[in-house]
Amino acid sequence: RRGVDVEPRMPLDVEIASLCDDMCGRLVRIRGVVAVASSSIDTLAGETLDDAVWRGNALFKSLSGDSITVYTSSSARYADARLPLSVLDITGILEWGKYGASSKECFHLKMRYEEDCVAM
Repeated sequence: RRGVDVEPRMPLDVEIASLCDDMCGRLVRIRGVVAVASSSIDTLAGETLDDAVWRGNALFKSLSGDSITVYTSSSARYADARLPLSVLDITGILEWGKYGASSKECFHLKMRYEEDCVAM
C-alpha cells in the first residue's frame, strides 16, 4: 500500500557523454537536444523532419555533437504527435540496445509521457 509520504521520482540530470551502463534502468533527463532524424518519415516519398512523429526511433543531438535516440512504441498515447523540432529537454528511462533495424547498439531513452519532452 502506498503511503502519503511517497514523492515522485526525480530524474538524474546527465550529459550524453557521461552516460554509462550503470545508469540503465534509471530515470534521466538530457538537456539541450535537437531532433536530427526519425524512422517515422519516408524521405524517398519526400517527407521531411517536419512530418515526423514520435512513433519509432528519433535521433537527437546535443549542442556538443553527442547523440541519443528516443524510442516510442506505436501504442504510446503520444505516438502520432508531431516530433518537436526546437531545443528540448527529454526525460526517460535509459536503456542500451539496437538502434532501429540496424545492428548498431547505443543508449536510448523511453519517455513515459509526452510531457517528458519540454521545449527550452
